[in-house]
Amino acid sequence: MIAEVIVDILNSEVDKIFDYGILSNQDIYVGERVLVPFGNRNIEGYVINIKNNTEIDSSHLKFIIKKLDNFISIKPEFIELMKFMCENFNTRKADVLRLFIPPAIRKNSVKQKIIELISFNENSSFLPKSNAKNQIEAIEYVKTHKDYNRIELNKLYSSSTINTLIKNNVFNVSIVKEDRNPYSNIESELKQVSLTSEQENAKKVILNNSNSTILLHGVTGSGKTEVYLQCIKEILKQNKTAIMLVPEISLTPQMLKIFRAHFNQEVALLHSGLSDGERLDEWTRLREGKAKVAIGARSCIFAPLENVGLIIIDEEHDSSYVSQTNPRYNTHEVAKFRAKYN
Repeated sequence: MIAEVIVDILNSEVDKIFDYGILSNQDIYVGERVLVPFGNRNIEGYVINIKNNTEIDSSHLKFIIKKLDNFISIKPEFIELMKFMCENFNTRKADVLRLFIPPAIRKNSVKQKIIELISFNENSSFLPKSNAKNQIEAIEYVKTHKDYNRIELNKLYSSSTINTLIKNNVFNVSIVKEDRNPYSNIESELKQVSLTSEQENAKKVILNNSNSTILLHGVTGSGKTEVYLQCIKEILKQNKTAIMLVPEISLTPQMLKIFRAHFNQEVALLHSGLSDGERLDEWTRLREGKAKVAIGARSCIFAPLENVGLIIIDEEHDSSYVSQTNPRYNTHEVAKFRAKYN
């Protein structure tokens, strides 16, 4: 089998598709990141197609070294979107593909955040000595605090105390992945609002015109956000997902506060202002379907959501929705492509 690969080099001279052989013991799929030999070094590449034959002579054919992830990082939709963007915005393939995955994955610079949770072992027969007051207190404390973060527990009791209780099977330790939560200190308050007749009409028009481009016009404070919220609620009921774009990164905390009040953890934030770790975790939640609504600035249009049912571009007249630097693209046109594809 032959894989068509785009190497991750931002150079017009290599802005093409290269054929690489797939070894019999390799399970390679379209959309995966792979390591391939290129010139005198090994380079990251993206598999965009798999075929049976190649025009390259077998004596010159190079083979994929290995896959780099245990998941498909670029969805089939984004491979088609890459072709569309290259044709319409005159940009390089590798430039576009970099838009679809977080920098932390490409740079391998951030690991998953792992925490240890401590819980009481009901089957433990260990009894601390009567003068081991710290052990006795720690046991009573953990009994009333199920799955307690070990880092927080270490602030209350010494490491030696906790380690002794773990060693004697008084405490169970479980390892879990914890998502980094951007703007976790934002307090959200749910306000119940009844739609006006104009808002209700706007909602009906939007929801009854699938795959249409609709302009919702209203001055500041006229209630457009409430229409967005009600439309997204209906989309989620249909088991679809939604993308909400704002013109500036500085506006995302304000919008996030409102959306978290309505959708809680089904909302994920995606923009270049996040730390690499936060961006990776939010992108992963969207890719895995744990979050259904993506909020962010221009680059959020590339959120790895399946079955997109609604894309909202707030303040759509703003010039920030057009990327003037490589890779160049118009967010409106990308949104129309995704709407048609979905």
